[in-house]
Amino acid sequence: MPRPERLILASLIAPPAFVVGYTLIGRSRPGYDPMRHSVSLLSLTSRGWTQTANFLATGALIAAGGRGLWRAGTGAVPRAAAVGTALAGAGLVTAGIFRSDPVNGYPPGTPEEMPESLTAIGAMHLVGAFLFFGSLSVAPLLVARGASATGDAWFARYSAGSALVVLVATVGAAAPPGTVSPLARITGLTQRLAIVTGLSWIVAVSLRAMGGIPMASGPT
Repeated sequence: MPRPERLILASLIAPPAFVVGYTLIGRSRPGYDPMRHSVSLLSLTSRGWTQTANFLATGALIAAGGRGLWRAGTGAVPRAAAVGTALAGAGLVTAGIFRSDPVNGYPPGTPEEMPESLTAIGAMHLVGAFLFFGSLSVAPLLVARGASATGDAWFARYSAGSALVVLVATVGAAAPPGTVSPLARITGLTQRLAIVTGLSWIVAVSLRAMGGIPMASGPT
């Protein structure tokens, strides 16, 4: 069985790899605007397999990192951080297995409005998105609570701030069915803000675990 440190290393490497991956993939897609279009839309078209592979590979690594954080124990890492990391990875894997429905004008020719209803596959993709963004909104708050209780004020503020950014940016990127989001022109930007903020928190948690830095001990 791999040592916890080896598993945690996966959650250090995978987050930046995911961001670099979708950035490079997006640059090669005609009609794709990273300011407007979500990362998930890169899984569409005939070259969508590249982003699917990005979802699956990095998601599996992040989930493995969550397992490593759990095995590292509550002395170095709260259980909430381990569970949140594992669920975030599972969310990316789910998003890779089930592709997004076309939305927000991509692929070219797709209506600007959000679809009135989702396909079964599109709905499952949203489940993956909920796992990813939801876990990275809740887990940092729980970690912030534990860090505050142990006097680690800086990490408590950082974790709480990360949770707030992920939540607000995710909500800002959403729109009701049949409508065009008021932030449609920057939906891709707001989603990327949530992704980078959440993944950066995973990297920070993993670094602290590798260094054996306590964040909490107790119910978190």
